[in-house]
Amino acid sequence: MVKSRLKRYAYLNARLRSRISTVLTDQVFDRMLRAKTLSEAFHHLTDTRFAYLEEVYTRTGDLKMVELELFSREIELLRDLDRNAEDEIKQILKALSLQYEIENLKGMLRLWFQFRIKHTGIRSSTGYLYRKTIVHDIDVDGIVNAGNLQDIMNLLEHTPYKNVIAPVVPEHGTIESLFPLENALDIFFYHQVFAGIEGLDDTDGGIAERLLGIEIDIENLSRIMRFTSFYSMKTEELSDILIPGGRSFDRSTLLDVLHRDNPRQRIESLLSGKFPEWKVIVSPDREQAKNRLLLLESVLQGILEKEVHRLLLGYPFTIGILLAYYFIKRKETRRLVTLLNAKQYGISFERGMEAI
Repeated sequence: MVKSRLKRYAYLNARLRSRISTVLTDQVFDRMLRAKTLSEAFHHLTDTRFAYLEEVYTRTGDLKMVELELFSREIELLRDLDRNAEDEIKQILKALSLQYEIENLKGMLRLWFQFRIKHTGIRSSTGYLYRKTIVHDIDVDGIVNAGNLQDIMNLLEHTPYKNVIAPVVPEHGTIESLFPLENALDIFFYHQVFAGIEGLDDTDGGIAERLLGIEIDIENLSRIMRFTSFYSMKTEELSDILIPGGRSFDRSTLLDVLHRDNPRQRIESLLSGKFPEWKVIVSPDREQAKNRLLLLESVLQGILEKEVHRLLLGYPFTIGILLAYYFIKRKETRRLVTLLNAKQYGISFERGMEAI
């Protein structure tokens, strides 16, 4: 078993720990936030593995092209890992790759929605879509320029996505929002990741379920807080957007909360019982919904980061190294893109700190 684990994870462990050691530090982000211009912020990446981004921006003058380059390189890393992975790992790498494909598909759908439903121009935005195959062959331009939703589903005929979105497409074929389609795609992604870890042994399966379960907790609780605070969604509508597979708050617990009076307060009560950190930071002067949502997401992200850190300090030859890198990389990319956009739009240092 030990030899098998060493063989299975030796390459992944060496490759990913090397990448983790070069993750941007808080000090780099702080210097970038204090930069007076976007160009100066890019300059602070010169001695990091993101030095190439300054060249992309200098050549194109387009921050969206920088984001596309980041997106492309993340996909290339997953492909590189897949080429050297054992069969059991290939399944979960494929499942994780679906998130990038789904994000790209959402981008296509949003442009289609702008063009066909909102009747706004999209010509300048189509170049920001990723056009190579990630997992499935998808006709990017076909979907963006499709006449209607039925045409889109026909174009997705040879992918799993047709059956994913078909149940939420109204019979009359017109929609006012893409949220039902995007939500269905999100739920499908997590379903595929859990399917991808079924072939792992008990040790790896347990690690994967715990880490993914915490992420689903974060997503579900954030959704409940957001939609009860800002959109006044009905209980049955909220039930449809919950993702199965949470660790500390399973779907049945959350559904029970939603069917009671004031679900937001009950969620906060649940949090106080599970995570003492929540009770400490929720005080009478923090009553605004936006502040409470930011606090919730901050606490839960901190819990996820502690779990990731614990995995990195533990036995190295498990699926934990791949999942830890996956979560660390997503956070780093999100912070970097947010910060660069803050610089472009002249957002203050204080507001930038809140955003990242």
